[in-house]
Amino acid sequence: FEPSVDDSALASVGNTIYVNKDAAVGGDGTLADPLNNIPMALNLAESLVSTTNPEGVVVKLLPSAGPDGDVATVGDNVAYEIGLIASIGQVLEDGRNLELPGGVQLVVDAGVIMKFLDSRISVGSDNDGFDRSQSSISVQGTPELPVHFTSYNDTNLGSNSNVLGFAAGAGDWGGIEIRNDVDRAQGRIDVERQGLFQSYINHASFQYGGGEVSSIGRVIAPIHLSEARAEVSYNTMQISSDAPISADPNTFELTTFTEPRYQANRISDFGFSADYDRVGPVVHGNQLINNPTNGLFVRIDTPPGGGLETLEVAARFDDVDVVHVIAENFV
Repeated sequence: FEPSVDDSALASVGNTIYVNKDAAVGGDGTLADPLNNIPMALNLAESLVSTTNPEGVVVKLLPSAGPDGDVATVGDNVAYEIGLIASIGQVLEDGRNLELPGGVQLVVDAGVIMKFLDSRISVGSDNDGFDRSQSSISVQGTPELPVHFTSYNDTNLGSNSNVLGFAAGAGDWGGIEIRNDVDRAQGRIDVERQGLFQSYINHASFQYGGGEVSSIGRVIAPIHLSEARAEVSYNTMQISSDAPISADPNTFELTTFTEPRYQANRISDFGFSADYDRVGPVVHGNQLINNPTNGLFVRIDTPPGGGLETLEVAARFDDVDVVHVIAENFV
C-alpha cells in the first residue's frame, strides 16, 4: 500500500506529521488536519526526508477519543491496525508492517491503541538491502494513560470490528524490533555512536506478542533489540509466546565515549570530553507477568556451520530489576 503524496502537504507539515484515527479522510498531516492512516504518513515522511527535511521527520500518532470524546475510556476508541488476515488475504488499514523509513522518528502518544496480526514495528535497516538508518521510536505513555500494543483479535480494547472472530492468543503478532547491527556493518550513520539514544519505550502495555512474522520468517519478541540500546521502562508485558524482551549479546555494550573514535578532533580542540557513559539498554520498572519466561532473554544466534557466538564488545549486565536469561553458551 503506497498512497500518493499531495504536493501541498509537503509544504504544510514542517517536520512533524500528525496521524489520528478520528480524523476525516483527506487531511494534510498538520495538527489541525491530521492524516487518518499510518501508510500515508510514512509515505509523506519519506518524501520530506528525501526533499526538504534531510535532518529528519517526526511522525506522531495521536490517540482516538472515540464517540464519547474521552481518551481514557478505551473500549470505544479507534485503534491503529497493522497486519495481514492470511485466510482472506486482507491487509489491515494501517499496513502490512510498520517499517520506518530512514530518518523518521515515530512518536506514539499516550492513550494510543495499536493492534497487530502477523506483523511488527521495524526500526533501523533490515537484511533486505534498503537503507532505513537514523530511524527511531519513542513511546510516550503515562501512568494514567498508557500506550496499548495488543492483538488484532483482542476485543477488550478499541472499537474496531474484528472480522475473524477468533480469541486473542500469545504469538498473534511479533513486536517492536530495533536494529543497529545492519547499519553498523554497512558503515552508515549511527547516532548511538554520537551518544544519542533516541529509542524509548515507556509506560506501555504489551499483550499477545512474540510470534513469528511470516513476511520475514522470524520470531520477533515484543521488544527485540539488535545492538540497539533503547530505554525500556515502566511497561507491563504479558501473555507473550516467550520472553517479552530479547537482545543479542552486543546490545549490552559498555561505552565511555573516551575512545579515539569519539575524540577524533580532540587534538585540535574540536572534540569533546565525555562525562557520561552508556551500559547496554536501560531496562527498569517493568512488570513481566504471565509469560513462559518472565525475563530479558539474551539471544544467541548459532553461526553457520556451528561453533559458538562471540561477544565482540566490552559489555556488562547492569539492569538489576530484570532477570537475564542465557539459554546457550557463547564466548
